[in-house]
Amino acid sequence: MNITESFYTLNEETRIFLASCLVGLPLGIFFDIFRTVRIVIPHKDKLGIIATAIEDIIFLFVCSVIMLCFMSIFVKGQFRFIYCFGAIWGFLIYYCSIGEIVTGLFRKIVLFFTKIYKFFLQKA
Repeated sequence: MNITESFYTLNEETRIFLASCLVGLPLGIFFDIFRTVRIVIPHKDKLGIIATAIEDIIFLFVCSVIMLCFMSIFVKGQFRFIYCFGAIWGFLIYYCSIGEIVTGLFRKIVLFFTKIYKFFLQKA
């Protein structure tokens, strides 16, 4: 009788958890794409609410696929909440640190080009 081993050592569990934290970083970068779209094209009316819902569904689908691939490759297809928690933790670290810097810079760039556009629009 051949039973696949489903137990990992503490060293392996730690390594896999840290790898799952690293998975959260590209998810944060992907989320920043949607944040920048929302900065450039404000989602304020009813159509904007629908667009936001579609963007969120796409984001959740991509997150699910990435986590499925991660768990299939690194932990032999075993689902453990600790790996989802690690990815969320990595996402939050990115979101609250580098993500805020990137979004802030992008807001300033959009504001700069908006002012230039309005300046030339007034001249015309």
